[in-house]
Amino acid sequence: MRIFMPDDLFDQKSGTQAPLAHRFRPKDLTEFLGQEKWLAPGRPLRAWIELDKVPSLLLYGPPGSGKTSLAKIIAEKTRSRFVSLSAVQSGLKEVREQIEQARNDYRFYQRKTVLFLDEIHRFNQSQQDALLPFVEDGTITLLGATTENPAYSMNRALLSRMRVIAFDRLSEESMELLLTRLKNSSEYPAARLAKLPDNGLERIRHLAQGDARRALHLFEEWMKLIESTQLPSEQWGEIIDAIESGPALFHDRASDAHYGLISAYIKSMRASDADGALYYLARMLEGGEDPLFIVRRLIIFASEDVGLADPRALGQAVAAKDALEIIGLPEGRIPLAQAGVDE
Repeated sequence: MRIFMPDDLFDQKSGTQAPLAHRFRPKDLTEFLGQEKWLAPGRPLRAWIELDKVPSLLLYGPPGSGKTSLAKIIAEKTRSRFVSLSAVQSGLKEVREQIEQARNDYRFYQRKTVLFLDEIHRFNQSQQDALLPFVEDGTITLLGATTENPAYSMNRALLSRMRVIAFDRLSEESMELLLTRLKNSSEYPAARLAKLPDNGLERIRHLAQGDARRALHLFEEWMKLIESTQLPSEQWGEIIDAIESGPALFHDRASDAHYGLISAYIKSMRASDADGALYYLARMLEGGEDPLFIVRRLIIFASEDVGLADPRALGQAVAAKDALEIIGLPEGRIPLAQAGVDE
């Protein structure tokens, strides 16, 4: 049961004014989609929630995978006092206030406290250190949510006292079920749903890339657009394409996508896969990766992987670096592509 939730992450908006993604959150585990490896019947996480014995957890996964929705379900199921804070908006002052309240609640009422800290990676190492003794002595059960790899973003001592629950993007089947449920719900009249292009739900699923929140936002915005436009129905698909030209390319500068993409780029060259090398190069550049980081790895690859098998490879990689420094982007992508394909 939720007793007290300052700056409530779940109920800041209510009614029809709330975004569709907020209104359409799962209400219990039977409505929760995806993450079957953690939440299928008989799995430990599901059992902990149903028995109200949730330990300190770190929910780690991409946006729209259900981390906050699961925290909301836990809030509804637990008999403990459930407090939600955002590491973006709150600091140690607010956390210490809730810890003191947790002590008093247990001392006088034998009521435990679950502290949900969204975007926990935004807390620096010293702020995370401050949580450690209270997680260790059981004053609070800490429930953290993050999109950042905990190996890079979390204090090791704190991480060792939490169970990491790694969420995946929703599968194609889960996304299809989500949109089918939405279509069959009472959110939109059938007459309005009929105005969607024939392949509208399929396009939403493709654009969302396993992100349930993005799928619901897209659906909501498309319905608003279709409802308000006076253009013929055969042109609605063109309008949608103009707004959403393709799936979002997720990237970062120092975490999973950064290292994952450069690794895929190197493996493509190692396998002499020119198409793959060009694709991953384009992904990195489009995502804002530093081109000098890419060309440095290209030089290392030429020396370490190719080596004496083709001594010209190192000279070509260095020439690509020189060309990039002289002409910059966007034209610098051309010598980068040439060097990667020729490796």
